[in-house]
Amino acid sequence: MKKFPISSRGWAIVMATALFVMFGLYRTVKVWGDSDVPLNTLDGAESGSSLPLNNLDSGTEPPMPVDEPTFEFDIPIDPPPIAPVAQKDTRMPVVWVTENDSKAYSQPGFNMPVVRELEQWEELLIVETSRENWDRVQDLKGQQFWVQKKIVTIIRPQNLSQPSVAEKKVMDFYTQVAHREHSDAYVHLSPEWKRELSFDAFVTGYQRTDSLRSEIVNVFELGEERYQVEVAQEAIEHGESVDYLGIYTVEKVNDKWYITSGSLNRQGGTF
Repeated sequence: MKKFPISSRGWAIVMATALFVMFGLYRTVKVWGDSDVPLNTLDGAESGSSLPLNNLDSGTEPPMPVDEPTFEFDIPIDPPPIAPVAQKDTRMPVVWVTENDSKAYSQPGFNMPVVRELEQWEELLIVETSRENWDRVQDLKGQQFWVQKKIVTIIRPQNLSQPSVAEKKVMDFYTQVAHREHSDAYVHLSPEWKRELSFDAFVTGYQRTDSLRSEIVNVFELGEERYQVEVAQEAIEHGESVDYLGIYTVEKVNDKWYITSGSLNRQGGTF
């Protein structure tokens, strides 16, 4: 191997270069060891305020997860259907108790338990009527029971303590009309009026009537054994409420009391 001789000046240059390189390496290592700036920083952030991309080794607690706000919305529900407005009057027929110490029974029959005692002229509502001698009724508190037909009437007299003979005649007449006992009701008309009003025409006049609620409002004495009786009446005709004022003449003919004439006029208001 051939050797190249180096002068003293060359050795000095080599030594200076080596020292320079060693010094640069030392500075670089020292800067890396003393720096507090993390190696990983957000791009574009200042070195003193940068945040670590991976904070698991940063010595700080990781931020707590923030619950996302929840929103509740009421789901629209279709409104309930509107009930149809009743076009007909569905009220139950009204009756009044005519006798003191009348009894109400749990079922039709005198051998059935007595539910309660009834007061004279107490108002009741007809729930169920039949051609027998009993009606199922309801008092104003809602209790239901059975009573005899003969102790109730659909027409209330003016004189509650002692109805006159004329009032009783009109009351009997309308009670039988309400029970659709048209043959018995027709008997109360005088022979003269029957000649003018046939039985068929009489029945036809009440053909539309579902129920009646009547009150005697006035009784006038027209002469000896002759009276005028005025009746305020609410009739339910095919479900429609209609108000009437009836004016009847009651008199004694051949020792018998009859309704000798009468008129029924439709009214504009209620009574």
